[in-house]
Amino acid sequence: MSFDAVIDVQSVSKRFGGLRAVNNCSLRVERGSITGLIGPNGAGKSTLFNLVAGNITPPAVFAGIGLARIDAPRAKSAAQLNQTHSYPVPAPYVTYFPEGFVTPIPVKVNGKHFAIDVPLNDQRRPGIYEVSVWVRVPDTSNLIMVSLRTISVK
Repeated sequence: MSFDAVIDVQSVSKRFGGLRAVNNCSLRVERGSITGLIGPNGAGKSTLFNLVAGNITPPAVFAGIGLARIDAPRAKSAAQLNQTHSYPVPAPYVTYFPEGFVTPIPVKVNGKHFAIDVPLNDQRRPGIYEVSVWVRVPDTSNLIMVSLRTISVK
């Protein structure tokens, strides 16, 4: 079983006012595969790809990046995979914020784009590293995760 995904997002959602354009969507595309995403006009296909690309648009405001690690999963049979309905999303072991906040390394923010150079290194352990992007939105004091990417470290 290969864990070489070029796109791997879990449980992303996007609202435009009262309209939920993308609702709890997960998508995984393996390197070398041919994958299609179909749906009628207005189904949220373009919105999903804008979320995958990491664009943060108003009213959301970039808040931080979290890193988490899970052990690499063992290969499963097709029957076992068909019984799997959820995937682990652990709490970040470290979170990075923009300048002005207490943070190990500040995230560089330029408009709706952000960048940071950090090692994927939880005590030098291999595994699946999850990079989560968090935003602030109006009407809540909670941070909301808008993107989750996974990277396999061997």
